[in-house]
Amino acid sequence: MESSVPAGGFETFRSRTGSAAITLKSVFEFIDYRKFLEHNYQEKKKRNRKFSYRYFAMKAGITSPSFLKMVIDGKRNLTSAMIEKFCRALELDAKECKYFTNLVHFNQAKTAREKQDFYAALRSMGDMVKEEVLRINQYDYFDKWFTPILRELICLGDFQDDFEWLGRSVEPPVSPAEARTAVQLLLKLGLVARKENGRYAQTKLALAVDDTVVSLSLRTYQEYALEHAKRSMYDIDKKVRHLSTLVLGVSPAAYGAMVEEIAAFKDRIKAIVHRDEASSRVYQFTLALFPVSKETIVKPVREAIP
Repeated sequence: MESSVPAGGFETFRSRTGSAAITLKSVFEFIDYRKFLEHNYQEKKKRNRKFSYRYFAMKAGITSPSFLKMVIDGKRNLTSAMIEKFCRALELDAKECKYFTNLVHFNQAKTAREKQDFYAALRSMGDMVKEEVLRINQYDYFDKWFTPILRELICLGDFQDDFEWLGRSVEPPVSPAEARTAVQLLLKLGLVARKENGRYAQTKLALAVDDTVVSLSLRTYQEYALEHAKRSMYDIDKKVRHLSTLVLGVSPAAYGAMVEEIAAFKDRIKAIVHRDEASSRVYQFTLALFPVSKETIVKPVREAIP
């Protein structure tokens, strides 16, 4: 394969036929910066055997020849200073560098709040990013705690686009503007449809979520759910709400069995709801099973003193 080196620049690779330079996938096509780096390296390596981790390190001004590999393997993170060096070595333009920088911070964020902030920065560049990369629509469904509630509520009665009533019907209430925006989103996502008589119906009876990006907003949604459960102790009549707590000593094997039992229980609850043809109120059902102690070494059981 032929290769040429622009003065002071990165290598441009050409095929054996001398055709135009190859086109690598754009950084905008990735939501994981390590996968972007791996793709970039592997593609250039295919086209030039001389391209190596050492060569990249030289271009980036990094002393460690294996640093790129350690980053790709998740053994090292990138600091702000190192991000700048990588941007230069990758020959990213200003917008690509901005996206890459936010992507690194998003992937390396230690808290949910930090992750939310950097994800918002990535979404602000949505005009350059493929929608399937950021899953923006899916993210938006869980971004507001009341959207899933409204999806149920507008299908219970004769809603007829009374957004003031809809907002008041939520606990706690939301504004008519918030209610209208949420319904418009539900229509856009195809999660509800408007019938000829003006009423709304769900296009899918149940939703399941398992997506890396969606889990980010889902985590925030679950925070709202737990806060609402806490509030219900004080604001909701105990005749129409149920709260209970167990404190248990559990082994890893028992925990696994309990998770399976919870999953089966949720299926039974959904079956009850699906058979219910007279729904008149939206409920939120929250289950939480989590450790409240550190893992301890199990000591031999001593016999009870007679």
